[in-house]
Amino acid sequence: MNYVWKILDIYADGEKITSARYYCSVDNGQDKVVTEGNATFEGEATTPLSEVTEQMVAKWVEAAYTVDGECSIKKRLAEQLLSVQSAKIEAPWKPVVFTVKL
Repeated sequence: MNYVWKILDIYADGEKITSARYYCSVDNGQDKVVTEGNATFEGEATTPLSEVTEQMVAKWVEAAYTVDGECSIKKRLAEQLLSVQSAKIEAPWKPVVFTVKL
């Protein structure tokens, strides 16, 4: 599975990043599920603001949600991806589109 992290916003108290709004998606090449949320940092975000990268903040987000070596965000997305694969159907409210083959 391919997880993609994006940091949408960061919040700081002076030079110390205190929280971040994130986006995470996972796909298996066919289906994709996404989530967004906010993570608060306690001791992880000690790097000076001028040296922080998006990848660093994404790792802090992942660490903030890791318990017993497993990231709860990734675990839940993987569960959702499995349920999407087994239940995907066309929504009945979508318009029927007819295409002509010549």
